[in-house]
Amino acid sequence: MNENKIIKNIIEKSQMKIAISEFKEEENTMPKMNRITKSVATILVVLGLGTGVVFATTNLYEKIWKEPKSYTEEEMQNELPPAEVTEEEKKELISENEARVKGLEILEKLGYENQTINRIELKRGYSEETTSYYMVKTKWGYEEGLMVQLDANGGDFIAFNDMDLKYKHLDTQVLDDEEIAKVANDIYNKLGMKEGEYKLTRTTSQDYYFENQSSKLLGANFYKYYDDIANKYESFSVSFMAVDGQIYLNSVLLNKDSSYQKNPVVITEEEAINIAKNKELELSPHEITNMTSSLSIEKMNPFIYQLENNKYDVTGTMEDETYYKTENIARKVWKVKVEHNVDVRNYSEDHNKYIKEGMDKYYFVDATTGEIIGGNYTFLEE
Repeated sequence: MNENKIIKNIIEKSQMKIAISEFKEEENTMPKMNRITKSVATILVVLGLGTGVVFATTNLYEKIWKEPKSYTEEEMQNELPPAEVTEEEKKELISENEARVKGLEILEKLGYENQTINRIELKRGYSEETTSYYMVKTKWGYEEGLMVQLDANGGDFIAFNDMDLKYKHLDTQVLDDEEIAKVANDIYNKLGMKEGEYKLTRTTSQDYYFENQSSKLLGANFYKYYDDIANKYESFSVSFMAVDGQIYLNSVLLNKDSSYQKNPVVITEEEAINIAKNKELELSPHEITNMTSSLSIEKMNPFIYQLENNKYDVTGTMEDETYYKTENIARKVWKVKVEHNVDVRNYSEDHNKYIKEGMDKYYFVDATTGEIIGGNYTFLEE
């Protein structure tokens, strides 16, 4: 097996580890963006991917890292609320009719007038921000029609998706960044988003494949900023196709998140790099070829903790798999990238060891306390 195939194999297994597959029943019916099942919820709870290393500094800020709790998959499942929204919960939610009215209002704002709602479902949400939501659709089937998702606790907009667009196999065109931004800003304004609350950060253009045909899917991402740092957990995104000056909207998604703690920057970049370097020297016998860093807002997670305690298993071979959960908090960190020049083929029989010792990785060094509060693979963020 050559080097590229080995890396591809590790990446595939890593991604499976990070995103537990959905229940088959939901997989066959729900559109991808809406498959919020207990299985997915399990990994959302876990992925908060950390270490107890503390920077010896004289600052008086309280340390925030706590050792992650370990769970079996069964224990994780048992901690989740029931799949069905209870009658008691429903008393605090907007009604189905209110969801219908709000869904039609959203569609009209986006240019879809005189629509008829043919399906409304109240669904369980598994995030701290959305405990339940309404799926409002113009057609009955999950993979057809226009769909709007609304937070059932008040009716706030969550998402829009045109499920029919993929079947049209449009002969799309590419727009430049300025044109994409103009379309995205227009959608932002149509939905009544507060001016300046989310800033347009980047535009995208990618090939979209469906039924052996490709189209060009264009898009834009808006983020909230704190001290000139983008918070990717609070975002607004738009994707669409363009044909002869006509815009065909594919999706709109609003992500809300209240976990950011707005901590100050106390640790210097040099200090953060040294903290990450010292930890990497404990984990790996290989020479560090390069280190870079930048301020970022990231969520605490158990990734580095699992590596340093040999609790990370990308192969999924453990009979009784264990998951690790940290607090759901986002912090300002120095995101330190550590690179090696390691031949993956030397680890072809031990992928777990390669991830710990040889794979390039990010360290999240808390910008206030100097603790390593998480990390990630570099290939997942580039």
